[in-house]
Amino acid sequence: MSAMGIVIYSLKKGLSFTLTHLAILLLITCWLVLQNKLLLTPESLPSSGKDYLSAIVSLIFLVDHYLSCSLYLAIKDLLIGNPLRPLTIWKNGLQVFLPVLMFKIIVVVSALVLSSIFSAYLTTTATQSIVPATFMFSVAVVWLGVGIYFLLATCLAPLLIILHNPPLFPAMLHSIQLVRRYTDSLVILLTLIGIPWAFAITSMRKYNARVTPGTVENLAWAVLLAFLEIVTIQSFFGFLTRVESTID
Repeated sequence: MSAMGIVIYSLKKGLSFTLTHLAILLLITCWLVLQNKLLLTPESLPSSGKDYLSAIVSLIFLVDHYLSCSLYLAIKDLLIGNPLRPLTIWKNGLQVFLPVLMFKIIVVVSALVLSSIFSAYLTTTATQSIVPATFMFSVAVVWLGVGIYFLLATCLAPLLIILHNPPLFPAMLHSIQLVRRYTDSLVILLTLIGIPWAFAITSMRKYNARVTPGTVENLAWAVLLAFLEIVTIQSFFGFLTRVESTID
């Protein structure tokens, strides 16, 4: 199948909705509204809660991570035609909770290491003459570029874990293989999905800058973002189910 054929197939899967999707949409919307209330209006917390704001933010992150794992499993089951069992979804969410969380930690730590080494190179070049400074700067740029490429190439690993529950590092390797083989399809898919995301986020920020949004406006934005999240995840699941079996 051509690159556009893969993209069209993925988007068709992404836009397939049933009544069950409305329940998932409602759950994501409610969580986005609550998350927005807790994170953007910390003054609403009691004074005792402000003393533990870092712990509260960490807890919100973990809850968000668990909800994402569980609801993405539900989306996956709906997409591939598996019967949806709510209790099983929440239980299975715990099974992929740690591997996906470890992936996020690895990405963050790797990004910090890359940036630290790059900064160290730049600091060293400041004391060198032009020729060694140019050489060291070039090495630093190549180091940073290669590192960023491999980090981005592992971006499909969490979805592969949710889709098939493989071990973390094989999932990361599989993701790199898929990104290398289907770069053109992924670039087109990301562009088409990114356009409505960019429009929604930009419009929301411009609107919020002009007026203070009320409950109805916040709810409307949450519904829109929840819808885009479901479409995005389903599209990438559609992409994976279409192409990942072609990797040896």
